[in-house]
Amino acid sequence: MLRVIVRTMSSVPAQPITLNGNTLTAKKLDSIRKGSPIVIDPCSKGKVDASRKAVEFFVNEQLTVYGITTGFGSNVDTMINPTDLSRLQRCLTASHATAMGPLLKPETVKAMAALRVNSLLRGHSGIRFGTIEAIVTLVNNNTLPPIGEKGSVGASGDLAPLAHLANAIQGVGLLYNPELQRYEDAEKVFKDKQMTPVELEAKEGLALINGTQLITAIGSEALTTAEHIFKAVLPTVAISSIALKENPAAFSTLIHEEAKPHRGQIYVARVLRNFLTESKHKAAELQDPYSGRCLAQILGPSFQIFPLAKEMLETEFNTSNDNPLINSGKMEAISGGNFHGEFPAKALDLLKLSLVEIGNVSTARQRRAVDKKVNRGLPAYLTAGDPGINSGVMTLEIGSTSLVMENKQLVYPSSAQTESTGAGQEDHVSNGPVAAKTALEMANNTAIILANELKMGCQAIHIRQSEDPDFRLPKSLQPVYEQVNEISPPLEEDRFFQPEMEKLVEAMVKDSLLFPEMPDFD
Repeated sequence: MLRVIVRTMSSVPAQPITLNGNTLTAKKLDSIRKGSPIVIDPCSKGKVDASRKAVEFFVNEQLTVYGITTGFGSNVDTMINPTDLSRLQRCLTASHATAMGPLLKPETVKAMAALRVNSLLRGHSGIRFGTIEAIVTLVNNNTLPPIGEKGSVGASGDLAPLAHLANAIQGVGLLYNPELQRYEDAEKVFKDKQMTPVELEAKEGLALINGTQLITAIGSEALTTAEHIFKAVLPTVAISSIALKENPAAFSTLIHEEAKPHRGQIYVARVLRNFLTESKHKAAELQDPYSGRCLAQILGPSFQIFPLAKEMLETEFNTSNDNPLINSGKMEAISGGNFHGEFPAKALDLLKLSLVEIGNVSTARQRRAVDKKVNRGLPAYLTAGDPGINSGVMTLEIGSTSLVMENKQLVYPSSAQTESTGAGQEDHVSNGPVAAKTALEMANNTAIILANELKMGCQAIHIRQSEDPDFRLPKSLQPVYEQVNEISPPLEEDRFFQPEMEKLVEAMVKDSLLFPEMPDFD
């Protein structure tokens, strides 16, 4: 018997999330990822049952319907014997379960399963309600399969990863045993949990694997991390701007609301203007370098792009994205291409573009903060002790530079890379899984970069205040300043502080830092 040791998933009790095919958000999906059970809205059953009756009609009437009475892909012209329709679905899920490489995180598999359930509940897929319930049981019992992260091109759906999920409800392969905290043969786990494997019927295998749920499962985690970054970026910039004695005149209403009224630019300028005006610090120079003076112009597009990326991705959560789709009202099956992952792929490429500039400008500011020639009276590398002995925050800036260079490689639009697959039938693909993975990596990198700037800004404020007790942050920024200093006290003498920075990054990613409430972007 094959067994794989894995880490335990969270078992903290949480409020259930109701799925109905229409109202799933990144926030709700994040709760599912962290352990919230899922329940099906009872109102969804009628739509699911109606679409199933249509499939049964096609079968009984022996109509030619792709994937139900025909083969798949380029085998579309091959008619299937009515006695082999269930076998067709079993063969599909067995043959397509070829995802390879490092395993997806268990919480990612849970999100992927929840997203597939949500899509199937819309009632366009022709699947039985009981088959959907079987996926819910696996999610809530924490008995999901191991799935490799590689093998999907994001068109015709995330076929290989989702096929592993389809196999799981049939009792095929491995499933996680939460009591033993390891993967075991699915047959044994089903027996231990007193679950009954599903025997797939017409259309069901195709309905299970034809979707964009790998892209959106990984992409939703990138989106959630990015959302926390966007809450942190302007307060972080404000702290370092005050420490560097930058000129708040650069954020005047004339420049941003009259002369160049882009919505993102107006928003960034307004928030920073409020912070810097409240601080009442004296500007050191008439004009700051671009990474200070042009913050609204640089970060504004990112703030304007982010809501669009979020809207596109969350819309995809609530779509019917397999093929063919069932119109139960007219008893017809319509072949189309909603399985194509171009929308979530483009959304995640946009997210990457919004993140890369946050890292770029943050690192430029960090370079100025550590350089005593341009940091306006601060010591080199923000050392509070003997600069001949202490290195201060030198390697935080170096680390940020390494991550910025990495982000510049990752930001290349994944959705621009397409190939032909499936013997030419699937001659354009989205490459959405790569967009999702690179977006998540960029989000995690950017969180580290921004945490480094936040630490430097707080260190610089500490040095300013030690020299001038009247040098103060605005009251709105004082709580996060004190919290940062609690997590990572100011450096009076060099010490090993990498674990402190890990905690600071974690607090930023988990949205637990005491940043002031940001106004809504509209």
